[in-house]
Amino acid sequence: MLALALGGRLPDDERRRSALALLSERNDDGGWGDGDAGTTGESHAFATACALRALRLARSNADAAAGATDAVQWLTAHQCADGSWPSVPLLRIPDSDVIDPSAARDYSRPGTGIVVADQNRVHTTAAVVHALDAVRASDGEQASAE
Repeated sequence: MLALALGGRLPDDERRRSALALLSERNDDGGWGDGDAGTTGESHAFATACALRALRLARSNADAAAGATDAVQWLTAHQCADGSWPSVPLLRIPDSDVIDPSAARDYSRPGTGIVVADQNRVHTTAAVVHALDAVRASDGEQASAE
């Protein structure tokens, strides 16, 4: 959705459907995780930042706006004292014999693939700052239009 919306190629009805699908994956705490279909997993900053960016681009309805507000509040509440955000591994590479990478679950055993961590939380923090800056910029545009 992000790529299509940024490229101006996402019709309004598809924006609405995408926003509703994204909102259905929101956790009770207002954040997003990276769980499988039907299970959102524990909320984390990277997934919540991506969801926030997508919801702001969707510009679909009051529910999307409320979801974006929840995401901003979740991100604000979970910022670390040093200004960064907690991270989870961002890239999981399963063994070469795995046919369906989405089915690979255990990356903790030796020889079960590679997990690339977000060193010093730089990637996660950059994603969050980018999403929050986009909210600030779009809120500023709306205020000046009023």
